[in-house]
Amino acid sequence: MFTSNIMVRRAAFDATPFDRRFTGYGYEDVEWSIRLARQFRVLHIDNPVSHLGLHKPHRVLEDMRASIPNYHLLATTHSDTFAQTSISPIVRILRWSPAWALRALDRLAGWTFLALSRMHPLAFLLFQFDKAVLLALAFQRPIDRYPGRND
Repeated sequence: MFTSNIMVRRAAFDATPFDRRFTGYGYEDVEWSIRLARQFRVLHIDNPVSHLGLHKPHRVLEDMRASIPNYHLLATTHSDTFAQTSISPIVRILRWSPAWALRALDRLAGWTFLALSRMHPLAFLLFQFDKAVLLALAFQRPIDRYPGRND
């Protein structure tokens, strides 16, 4: 497990270990923080993290795609919290689409994201939409399709 930009008391960290079902890239720290906030008082400071444009758009897209199994696990493990996110209603609607249509939307959104300049105002929206499409597709597949997630 790996996370950064946190400061936590040792007792809180020891009392709330990372969930070992989260493997690969992404969301293990988000899931951990949800459980941590249920047990301890958490002070959140707005401290955005940026790769300063050092990661090329294709790398950013690859990382997002790699994070989908963990995001799906987060959404199913903490469905109450996920339901409060802005992406949740979009995923809920997209889940009713056939898998072939979601795969086509994924290709279109991904291609368009890569074709746009990083600074284009639609790039972020396309990226988030593609994430919702992939998450909707993940909800259509059984969770056991993700290795190590049924412990």
